[in-house]
Amino acid sequence: MIKSIKSVCLSVAILLSLCGALGAEGGPVVVPARLTKNGLWLVKVSVNGTPAWMLLDTGASISTLNSRHWDLPIRYSGEFTVGTWHGAQHERIAWVAVNRLRIGETDYHAVPLQSNNLSNLEFSLNERIDGILGSDLLAGCGRVSLDYQKRVIVLEN
Repeated sequence: MIKSIKSVCLSVAILLSLCGALGAEGGPVVVPARLTKNGLWLVKVSVNGTPAWMLLDTGASISTLNSRHWDLPIRYSGEFTVGTWHGAQHERIAWVAVNRLRIGETDYHAVPLQSNNLSNLEFSLNERIDGILGSDLLAGCGRVSLDYQKRVIVLEN
């Protein structure tokens, strides 16, 4: 179990250090997005080459893929403490590894993501949700800006 947690932490640390590479070629990365009817942001990404829409949730400590739409092999699972809207709780989490996650024009490889059934979220929003883009993937960015007029998210160092 401890080994699994160390693997997750190491993979997330590597990913967060890569987030600093956003915009390294001369500026911010602009990511297409749209708003749900409830005013929540959906970010256009690519998971293993397949277009997807992930809910932007800076309050989510762990990014998640919707297990209803993605059939990826479970890499490891265990008990973890996660932040939720009603505080920290211990949950059993299954982890998958995405070979390639593309956010804007930036590719990330071997990305560990939680795998969870998000059907309740989809039902409440009346939207297909391929996953949740949480603070673990955004924390390495210096700034995340929402442009309501252009319907884009801007990631900067």
